[in-house]
Amino acid sequence: TPSNSSAASDVYKRQVLGSNVKEEHGWEISVRNGKSAAIDIQVEEQIPVSRRKEIEVEPLVLSGAKMNKVTGKCTWELHLEPGQSKKLELSFSVKYPKNQQVIID
Repeated sequence: TPSNSSAASDVYKRQVLGSNVKEEHGWEISVRNGKSAAIDIQVEEQIPVSRRKEIEVEPLVLSGAKMNKVTGKCTWELHLEPGQSKKLELSFSVKYPKNQQVIID
């Protein structure tokens, strides 16, 4: 039976800028309508939100997603025709003091 599918690939880049570290994280999300009829679909992803002023998170690429700045939730509302595929990119940077350890999941 045909179905809908999605896949994601990761992007990562790290730089040391003086006393700070800047990391860039990103994903390419592929969505495909494998059904014989058009569909409307909502895709959600999230970027981190910092609660500490010395850790800065900045969205870089949202591919038209609407982002909630409080939660970091990014939402795409898509209409896909039968067999149609769509690629969505999402990336952000995190800047923090290099003497701190930051874990980004």
